[in-house]
Amino acid sequence: LVQATGSNHMVILTMRTDFEPRMPQLTEFYPLFEQSLVRVTPLDAGELREAIERPAERVGLIFEDGVVKGLLQDVLGEPAALPLLQFTLLKLWENRQRNRITLDMYHNLGGGRLTLANSADELYESLIPQDQVTVRRILLHMVRPTEGLEVTSSRIRRDVLYQRSEARDRVDHVLDKLIEARLVRLTVGDQSSDAQVEVAHEALVRNWPRLVGWIEDERERMRRRLRLTIAAEQWQALDKDLSTLWRGRMLHEALELQDLNTLEKQFLEAGEAAEQADLKEKEEAQQALILAEVQERRAEDEARAATRLRWLTAALIISLLMTIAAAFWAQYQQNIA
Repeated sequence: LVQATGSNHMVILTMRTDFEPRMPQLTEFYPLFEQSLVRVTPLDAGELREAIERPAERVGLIFEDGVVKGLLQDVLGEPAALPLLQFTLLKLWENRQRNRITLDMYHNLGGGRLTLANSADELYESLIPQDQVTVRRILLHMVRPTEGLEVTSSRIRRDVLYQRSEARDRVDHVLDKLIEARLVRLTVGDQSSDAQVEVAHEALVRNWPRLVGWIEDERERMRRRLRLTIAAEQWQALDKDLSTLWRGRMLHEALELQDLNTLEKQFLEAGEAAEQADLKEKEEAQQALILAEVQERRAEDEARAATRLRWLTAALIISLLMTIAAAFWAQYQQNIA
């Protein structure tokens, strides 16, 4: 996206195509987006060859026969072709023999498809088991599952990685290792608290089998975490409207998640409080209903008792009147006789 901001300045914003469906939500910005959209299509074989050979010519780097052809065959058509190519070329440069890159060197690194994955495996296997656990946690925190089967990288604040009861120095040590290996990228802010980290190459999410396996194992948990993040942000945007809080199963499943940020914790705590308030209100309503039923039964019993008393009184009066009448009749009969 290219948009002029002044007579002498231009601002160029890049965006992945998988985020394009969200643009209509930005009602004021969307017309500018449509007017200024420039699509960057994937490089074809000729353009990729030029991207490989031109920079090499400038520094006198020589590719042995078969290396460039192998690179093109490996990365052409890959969704993350350029990141794979960039990482592979960098590793070839670091392992060059004087000014030459040999075909054996290319194959030893794993070729265009596996160089990145092999480098990631090499780093992972060099770590102690505790640090390997930290690597897994850090990287899974930096990926985000989409609505389908795809998973993309996600930039996060560095401070988020310290919110678990894991030693801060271990997190820093492992994170520095990932950054040094060019698997994670650090973006420094104006303040240390503004620092952000992300997976350095989207290709890592797609092409490192170990990470792909972790993602598959964690996919449902990650989706629950994403739903929680979105719900917490909506709750905050709506001035913490009680009706947007989670209750029941969704709340209880979310409470099992770890590495929650401050907003997510507040959202779940508010949900627990709202659920407890709902339960209390429900219990009070049930108690009120039970009390009303008891009072209704009591009133009915009292009414039935009053009715029985009236009937009994009436029966006694009638019996007494009949007794008196019988006595008068008997006296009358005696008088006649």
